[in-house]
Amino acid sequence: MSLYESRTCWKGPDGSWKPESGGHYERAQVKDLKEFIGWDSLKNLVDESLKTPYYSKPHPFLSPEYREAKRREICQTDKAIQATAFLTGARISEVLMAHADNFAVEGEFLICKDLPVLKRFRKIASSVEYLDKPESGETVPKEYTWSKTYESFVKIKWVTEPKIELRGEFPIPLWEPFTDTLTERIREAKPGPGGLRW
Repeated sequence: MSLYESRTCWKGPDGSWKPESGGHYERAQVKDLKEFIGWDSLKNLVDESLKTPYYSKPHPFLSPEYREAKRREICQTDKAIQATAFLTGARISEVLMAHADNFAVEGEFLICKDLPVLKRFRKIASSVEYLDKPESGETVPKEYTWSKTYESFVKIKWVTEPKIELRGEFPIPLWEPFTDTLTERIREAKPGPGGLRW
């Protein structure tokens, strides 16, 4: 999330997004948040996902009834994903990796355990692309840099994989909004990965 005076932004030469007006630009931190926007605002935001116009175009082989049923099904999935993200504080990519075995109802709480947390990427391999020595006065493309090791201008491409850790166990009170959406999805799920049918 970025804090800036103008809603209109432009991408600077250093690759960062900046307000067009030249106003103050900084990354937001949790301590900068003045107050919780409230459950009603969050409910309205999640309910907006039910209005997404999936399957809105006519199709020669799909009836309007079938298209509407599929639209509602996908919208319910969108709602469940957003609800789970709000309840667990997980990124969307982490929610999509969760499965039913990560959740259990105990008394008045929904217990979450071993939810994946994506950390920085780990470099596992690389490939080097060489650039022929440029002619005098010829500019070198910016993606190439001089390497003493290779004694040439090179572009290194890294092959990476995400580092995944598991979160500890934590409870969510069942009376909180959105828990009914998540628990319904868990009840319908099959055991194991992919069981939540995101």
